[in-house]
Amino acid sequence: MEMSGGNMRIIDRQTDYYDYLQDNGDDLVFDRRGSRSLTKEEIRQTISIMLESYIHVPHIFLILQCGATYWLLSVEGSISVNRDGYGKKIEDYDIELLSTWKDYNHSLELLSLKAIDFNESWKYDFYDKKWRRRKLERTLSKERLREVSSKLRDAVINRDYKVYREYSYKDFLLLKSSGIPNVIGPEEIYNAIDEHFSLSKTASESTVAEGTTNNDKIKNHGFDVKTSFRGK
Repeated sequence: MEMSGGNMRIIDRQTDYYDYLQDNGDDLVFDRRGSRSLTKEEIRQTISIMLESYIHVPHIFLILQCGATYWLLSVEGSISVNRDGYGKKIEDYDIELLSTWKDYNHSLELLSLKAIDFNESWKYDFYDKKWRRRKLERTLSKERLREVSSKLRDAVINRDYKVYREYSYKDFLLLKSSGIPNVIGPEEIYNAIDEHFSLSKTASESTVAEGTTNNDKIKNHGFDVKTSFRGK
């Protein structure tokens, strides 16, 4: 479903990088009050946790979901190390978009962001392995990631991953400070949210409440039960 900006109004004192595309209509309303900004520090902390894991890769994958739209992101941290070789710290990170797709077969979450790792043993096959100081370190080159991006996307579609951290919880994330706007355009985010509310509205309009009787349906359409449907 292709959509253009301008169909949805956003209610929030704070702003995000796609907000300028909204209009002032009441057809679709995104009540985003209670939102919070996703900071770079949160993502750096998640990379640091992964850095301490057994695979020794300063790297995470993110799944961003807006309704039926998914983006698979690769996030690689820049490491600073003390002179003694210890005290590794993530100074900054780069984000790369690996794949994007639509999936209408699973529950449609709004603005869900998860840091994940893949379950399959084959994931180790695409790591570039280097021995340093008698310790095997694995890195992920951008070229290698592009080669296996379709395989990683299929793993996400099949839910073949484990979640290390979920950023959304019950509040709405503002993405403007996270680095994600560098790889996902504002129109993409806005249209995905717009589509989510459009589908929800269409579903609610076409769904008949459980227990609705024929007389209820007649009254809901503006007819009188006693006179309008009297037999000939």
